[in-house]
Amino acid sequence: MASCGLGGRTGEGAIHSGRSPITASVDLAAEIVGLPRAEVPAERFSFVLHAPLVLMARSAHLPYVGLRLEGPLVSVPYVRLTEAVMAAFGVEVDDLAVAPTAYTATDYRVEPDATAASYFLAAAAITGGRVRIDGLGTSSAQGDARFADVLEQMGATVDRTLTSITVTGSDRLRGVDVYDGFMVQPGKPKPTLSRTYDDHRMAMSFALIGLHSPGIEIADPGCVAKTYPHYFNDLERLAGHP
Repeated sequence: MASCGLGGRTGEGAIHSGRSPITASVDLAAEIVGLPRAEVPAERFSFVLHAPLVLMARSAHLPYVGLRLEGPLVSVPYVRLTEAVMAAFGVEVDDLAVAPTAYTATDYRVEPDATAASYFLAAAAITGGRVRIDGLGTSSAQGDARFADVLEQMGATVDRTLTSITVTGSDRLRGVDVYDGFMVQPGKPKPTLSRTYDDHRMAMSFALIGLHSPGIEIADPGCVAKTYPHYFNDLERLAGHP
């Protein structure tokens, strides 16, 4: 369970008021900025989306914005990344609480998206190719930048600098334990139609298998528009098919 307080008040479940639950992140941000209280159902509270919005939506009109947790903090890198960006603009976050502070203008370099980059790093690992991502290195606070660590454990060669990650694939990768969950046994993929269930991650992941094994079709490839509309175009360029 997560609890959020605005204006010094705390509600149970997430962010509460007497109004109807807000179901969209954009609406949530608008409500927080314009009103002293807002609501989002606990089952829809996302530490990837809503927690950063709560912190960033701190307004001079509100004396205090805080996020109180009842349970472990999940998706920690996203929250810490939000705090780092806010600090760069002059707003400090202390234990998920933000006091009224004016944002100050500054020059800020936006890193490449480590989540999107991870698919191309994986492509290099499974095909024996080489991919370098510039602007994303050991200085990155993005949690998915550590995906290269997993590829390294699997046998790929990973070179890191402060501002880049390079992955060179191997002719043989080994299995590793990453998280508790399910196990994938080695085998040779057969031609098939991969259903995506309107999930961009399914489409992007199974497309990588097609780089190694022919006959892989992706159902509803347009679902990648949610996060990466030009994903398949860039994948074709990477594979040498402009």
